[in-house]
Amino acid sequence: MRFVDHDTGRDRRNEIVAVRRVTPGIARITLAGADLHDFRDNGTDQHVAVLFFDDDVIVPDPFTTESVMRMRPFVRPRMRRYTIRRFDPATRTLDIDAVVHGDGGPGVAWAASACVGDRVLWWGPTNAWRPHADTRHVIAVGDETALPAIDALVRETPESVEITVVVEVASPADACYLDEVAGRCRIRIVQRAAPPGTGSPDLMTALRELPMPDGPVDVWGAGEYRTVQGLRRLFHGDHGLDRQRAFLVTYWTHGQAQDERAERRDAATTGRNRQRYPERAREFLRTR
Repeated sequence: MRFVDHDTGRDRRNEIVAVRRVTPGIARITLAGADLHDFRDNGTDQHVAVLFFDDDVIVPDPFTTESVMRMRPFVRPRMRRYTIRRFDPATRTLDIDAVVHGDGGPGVAWAASACVGDRVLWWGPTNAWRPHADTRHVIAVGDETALPAIDALVRETPESVEITVVVEVASPADACYLDEVAGRCRIRIVQRAAPPGTGSPDLMTALRELPMPDGPVDVWGAGEYRTVQGLRRLFHGDHGLDRQRAFLVTYWTHGQAQDERAERRDAATTGRNRQRYPERAREFLRTR
């Protein structure tokens, strides 16, 4: 894997200036504001983490990484990660495309109810993935949650590189998300028949039928945990691709909220600290 090391990740506060459904299952949420002045668009698969604080938390103003770190022993927000679809440097606006169905957690509720004028607290961006300089072909694989990253990958990859996209979706309407880049790549749509969390057998069949290109190839893939396990067996094991050539990442796990385990650990840690240092904790919490 190869990452562009231009990390400008920090805590930010912005406002929603537009919301629209780009498919029945994906909402495009556009952010704007002064906190985007130093944002750098580094390429494919950049992520942001939207932060969700409990109602009793006093959110610091100004909202900076330093102020968030000060409260961290006593307050740790839940977070949900999203792929950046596009950053417009001319208007300083940022598009985040969010799936509006899934685990029923704070991210799904936020994406489904987001309105113009809402404040968004977030951290980002992460560094970006790019294909290797000698790559002649990129294979991109994923489900609905990977569509924004695949769209960005196709847009950012040099014209000299051929791109094959294989995506698994529940509804053909979700596949329309890639219509704008369809002329730049070969796309195969696999309609999901198996239940989620079973390893996407139809997707795996389609990938096994796909001939591996000649010459240097990079693979990018994302989706449900068990599906990604299968992708690793296929590309690392069966096809013998070096791990530097196949970037395969779990975006979600069926039956488990994103970051559920980390959130339980955080809740235990902050709970202990609030009991030990109640005077310090009150600086960050409203009196009930």
